[in-house]
Amino acid sequence: MDDYRRRASRRLPRMIWSYVDGGADDLITLADNRAAFGRWALRPRVLAGMVKCGLATTVAGEPVSLPVLLAPTGLTGLSHWRGDVAAARAAERRGTRYILSTASSWTIEEVAAATGDDHFFQLYPKSGPVAESLLRRAWDSGNRVMFLTVDAPVTGNRVGDARTAWAARPC
Repeated sequence: MDDYRRRASRRLPRMIWSYVDGGADDLITLADNRAAFGRWALRPRVLAGMVKCGLATTVAGEPVSLPVLLAPTGLTGLSHWRGDVAAARAAERRGTRYILSTASSWTIEEVAAATGDDHFFQLYPKSGPVAESLLRRAWDSGNRVMFLTVDAPVTGNRVGDARTAWAARPC
């Protein structure tokens, strides 16, 4: 992953890289998340007597052949112009689903038109006409599953973003 990060940091403008690679305050949660991910390992089980194995399952009533969803990430178009459309198409090719962010770089309708499968939609907990409109548009575009995101009740103090004059904020 470090090789990918180095390449991305050289290709993206400093402001965008700071947003993509950064976090809030002293980056403690970011460091903790990376450390936790680093504790995961794949353990091959050869000659274990399995005749056939499969990864297919059902997520929120939707069949998937790969039990890994592509999580919602706002503003993916900053890193690559195809952004959410490319991510949704990649998920389809691998037999899984993409969760379209409320803060997508593409509209709900554009992603739906560019893909063959119904994907999922993510919404921050808001009420009122904007949330109702987003949910209606998602439903009308074939998104039958919604993920409610509660991880950002307030905007984090992203020092790196302030240093590069980045002003994007979550919905």
